[in-house]
Amino acid sequence: MTIVGPPDCLPMTKLAKLTNRRTVSLPYWSMKLVTTIWWGLRLPIFDFPPSLHHFARYPWVVSPARLQNELGFQFRYSCEETLLEMWAEHRRKKGN
Repeated sequence: MTIVGPPDCLPMTKLAKLTNRRTVSLPYWSMKLVTTIWWGLRLPIFDFPPSLHHFARYPWVVSPARLQNELGFQFRYSCEETLLEMWAEHRRKKGN
């Protein structure tokens, strides 16, 4: 599996701040339990499946160095710019 991403990193705290959300620190087991329950009950609390809690627990960082060095590829947008565009589109679709 190959993952391609720009060189900047976007921690969950910054992601929350950019999308006007709060972060809450919880023990892993409780986060997994809560997300599994609300997803199973189809509660409209969050718009992502509970399996994404792995990304909150084990954030991944991508290094594009090889892509940039060997192919000369340059990203057009940063992680933050991409997130803000995706967030704006999400809000447009939801009518907010």
